[in-house]
Amino acid sequence: MEQSKFKELLDRFTKGKANETESALVDAWYKSYQANEDEISINEVEKTAIKQYLTSKIKQSPINPNKSIIPIYYRIAAAIAIIFTAGIVFQNWKSKKLETPASYNLVSTKLGQIKKVTLPDSSIVWLNANSVMRVNSNFEAGSREIFLDEGEAFFKVTKNPKKPFIVQHNEVSVKVLGTSFNVKAYKNLPDLKVAVSTGKVQVKSEKNAVLLYPKQEAVYHSSNKSFETHQVNDNEVSLWREGKIYLHQANFKELALILSNNFKINLKAASSAVLQYQFTLNISTDMKETELLKIISSIHNSKYRKEGNSVILY
Repeated sequence: MEQSKFKELLDRFTKGKANETESALVDAWYKSYQANEDEISINEVEKTAIKQYLTSKIKQSPINPNKSIIPIYYRIAAAIAIIFTAGIVFQNWKSKKLETPASYNLVSTKLGQIKKVTLPDSSIVWLNANSVMRVNSNFEAGSREIFLDEGEAFFKVTKNPKKPFIVQHNEVSVKVLGTSFNVKAYKNLPDLKVAVSTGKVQVKSEKNAVLLYPKQEAVYHSSNKSFETHQVNDNEVSLWREGKIYLHQANFKELALILSNNFKINLKAASSAVLQYQFTLNISTDMKETELLKIISSIHNSKYRKEGNSVILY
C-alpha cells in the first residue's frame, strides 16, 4: 500500500468511515482497559475526545516520505504502538479531569405557555412564553449555571454562599447567591433587561459590570455593549407569571412580541411613523383579540385591519 493510501486510511478512521478491521484496533484497545480489574467506564463524549487525541498522535508519527519502500505493516505497527503508549494518558483520564463538553437539560415553552420549574437546589424558575433555557446536568454537584438562550424568566434562587447562581445569555452573565430577579432576553428585542425583586444581583458583560438592588433594573444595549440602570416597580416586571402584562413606554417591537407570544397575533406597522409609537397599557392574557386590538389602537387614535394572518396597525 502506498503512503498516500495509508494516509487515506487514517483519514477514514478520523471521520468514522473506517471498516471493521480498521476500527477493531482502537475498539480492542478500549475493551482491554474495560476488562481491567480497575474498570473505568467511558461515555461517548470521553470516547470521542480520546479518539481525537489518538488521531492527532498518529498523524504526528515519524513517517519518512523518502522511505517509501518500508512495508505498510511496519507503519501500521508504529501507529498501534502510539495508541498503546497513549493508554497511559487514558489511565489518568479521570484523575486529571480532562475537560469534556458539559451536558444540559433543555426546558422550553410554546407560544401562550408559561412553565414553572423547580431546580435540584430547590430554586424556582418561571419561564415565559416562547422561551428556551438550558440547565447544567451537573447543576447541584457542580456549578449552579443556567443558560437562558431565548425569552424571559423569573428566578427565585435558594441561597448558597459556596455556589453562586449564574444565568448566562450570550456575552452577559447574571450572578447571585440568593435572591429573586427577572431576565428578559428575546432575540427580537435589541436589549437585555434584568430587574431585581429581592437581594443583590451582579450583571456583567465582557467589559462592564453593574450591581443591582431591589426595584432596580439594568438594560444592556448590545449595539454599544453598555449598561443603563433605573428604578422600576418590581411587581409590574414579574406580573406576567400571573397572566398579566404591564407595558410602560414600550416600543412597537416589544408590543408586537407580546402579542405574538401570548395571543399568536402577528402585529405589523403600516408605516415608519407607527414604528415610532410607544405604548403604556395593562394586558391580561385572557383578553379577547378584538378587545385587545381596540385598546391598542385607541392609544394613538390608530386603526387596524386584518390581512391574511397579520394585523396591520395604521
